[in-house]
Amino acid sequence: MRQKPARDSLAFRIASFGLESKRTRRAGTDGIGFMGEKAPTPNAKCECEHCGERIEYPWYAGGMMIACPHCGKQTELGAESRGKQSAAASADESGSEIGSPPSESGAKRNGSARRAIVIGTIAAIAAGLAGRIYYLNKHGATHSPDISSPTNTATATGTPSGSNAVSELSTNTPKSIADLKVTPIIMQKTPGSGLVYAIGKVRNASAHQRYGVRIELDLLDRSGMKVGSASDYIAVIEPQQTWSFRALVNDPAAVKAKLADVKEQE
Repeated sequence: MRQKPARDSLAFRIASFGLESKRTRRAGTDGIGFMGEKAPTPNAKCECEHCGERIEYPWYAGGMMIACPHCGKQTELGAESRGKQSAAASADESGSEIGSPPSESGAKRNGSARRAIVIGTIAAIAAGLAGRIYYLNKHGATHSPDISSPTNTATATGTPSGSNAVSELSTNTPKSIADLKVTPIIMQKTPGSGLVYAIGKVRNASAHQRYGVRIELDLLDRSGMKVGSASDYIAVIEPQQTWSFRALVNDPAAVKAKLADVKEQE
């Protein structure tokens, strides 16, 4: 048999509070209670921990232990709602443990991060390839000089370039006196003195060193008659080098010089 709560107990007041709340709801007077009284303080509901019956109580009484107005046993007001909150929190914690399936929002974030990583990697690879192609286009046609080629060892002035130089520098071509090219010869008087020189240039147009090269000149007077001779000598002319010779003119009647011979030591 159920035990009725005493009139001065909290359970009795809660039961009375529930009755007054029902009357207020039936009255529908927007804040005016039964018999013109003001509506009671907002209420809450919970279930008895023992009999399961619903208990309605003022919100400020949550957490208090009372005797159930239905079964008379001690129960905590609001224990049911706190239990549900604890269960929900436990479910959230268990869902975040390692190995548990991620939530929908977490899966979306993970998918976005993976896509960003993939896109960044592809962009970096593309940038590297573009830079490599640019470098090859700019420097790919540049070859290091071939030091074995005679075209790169010539240091004299007047060195020919291109296909002409290649044909002239063929090492398969034997030595020839015709490879010693002589420029026009002029007479030059030394300033401040009476010395006169016949000057000009001899270019070694071959791929061979030329040793003991001597140039011999005929000296002519104003009528074109030979009045003497002059010569100059150099020990070696490197391939594609030019030798600037100066042959001393000893005959004062000489006004002109012409090439007589170019000799080379065998």
